[in-house]
Amino acid sequence: MKSCYFCQETEELEDWVHPETGLRLFFCGDCFRTIVGVCAECGNILSRLDPIGVNEEGKRICYKCSAAHDMAEDDI
Repeated sequence: MKSCYFCQETEELEDWVHPETGLRLFFCGDCFRTIVGVCAECGNILSRLDPIGVNEEGKRICYKCSAAHDMAEDDI
């Protein structure tokens, strides 16, 4: 049975195709409206509800990639 990728809701699903991998995913209307794109570095789906960083090129990145950059800066 199809369900929302984020919340597992099964009613009123919308298709979404990952722009890099072509993977077809399903989201309920509420979760679908929160999608702002994919991480420029790892390709994870970015939601308005998640902390989003920006890399040196000015592109949106997920919190994991942002934390990795922060840790790398601490090592310098």
